[in-house]
Amino acid sequence: MSPELVRRAQSKDREAVATLFAQVGPLLAALVRRLGLPGERADQLQAVSAHLVEVMGRFDPSGSAKFSTWATTVATRFLLMELRKKRPEFVTLDDEPQPSPAADPAAVAEGRSLEAALDRALEGLPLAQRRAFVLASIEGLPLDEIAALEDVPVGTIKSRLARARMALVLTMGPLLDRSTKGGSP
Repeated sequence: MSPELVRRAQSKDREAVATLFAQVGPLLAALVRRLGLPGERADQLQAVSAHLVEVMGRFDPSGSAKFSTWATTVATRFLLMELRKKRPEFVTLDDEPQPSPAADPAAVAEGRSLEAALDRALEGLPLAQRRAFVLASIEGLPLDEIAALEDVPVGTIKSRLARARMALVLTMGPLLDRSTKGGSP
């Protein structure tokens, strides 16, 4: 995302806003799917997007942060505020992304199976561990940013992340072993 595109979007240029959200939309949708409240995914995605448009003027396009990182941070904070208002149970898995027509059907099926297994395994994690894993391993946020978002020391995030990874390895290990060996045992 070019700084010029962000500046145009900040000035409420509809075309620039649409282009910007076309680029960050999938990232936001994945974040809401994994961290949002069950049954409220579409509403939360819309609310997150509206909030980002509202606060977009706070982003410095000439600064060192990328817009996608900033948008992820803002969206995560928004979702955390929503989570504090309500106690979440599980994230629903609907509206899967469609594969490209040229993709190998077996690889697409295996990828969907692994993604669904990851989402089910994530649902089994305590919420704090799930957030740490999603933000660090899937969204790629630095640990210090996650610690600031969660308002805890970096060591706590490292601990949550280690526990989440261990639980995911124990849950998904056999499935991952099978997929890397090219099928069932």
